[in-house]
Amino acid sequence: MVMLKVLAAYYEAAGDERVLALMAAYFNYIRQMLDTQPLHTWAAARAADNLLVIHWLYNLKDDASLLPLARQLQQQGMDWPALQGRYEIEKALPFKQYRGNMGTHVVNNAQGIKTGAVWFVQSGDA
Repeated sequence: MVMLKVLAAYYEAAGDERVLALMAAYFNYIRQMLDTQPLHTWAAARAADNLLVIHWLYNLKDDASLLPLARQLQQQGMDWPALQGRYEIEKALPFKQYRGNMGTHVVNNAQGIKTGAVWFVQSGDA
């Protein structure tokens, strides 16, 4: 997921069409896997990283099949706006449970801040 942002920046700088083909294949793979292997741990914590690039690719290619995938990722990802907006993360994710739950990891929390804004682009839900 993190590499997708690097690839998007590379595409914008170099215009290398292989990036778009790779992303299309990656998102097709994710689409096929999510029903049988839902997001968990780190992937659920960082779902917005995928959303950001899905919306970027949608704006380039106008591929409507990306939007249901984005919705599915949003539904399977951690609800950072709720956890951080009410600052109830400690109730939801006690520190003693940190090993199997990436919600207490500071980088994931920092990246989670963008989730509401990223999802707003598609949902319009303020």
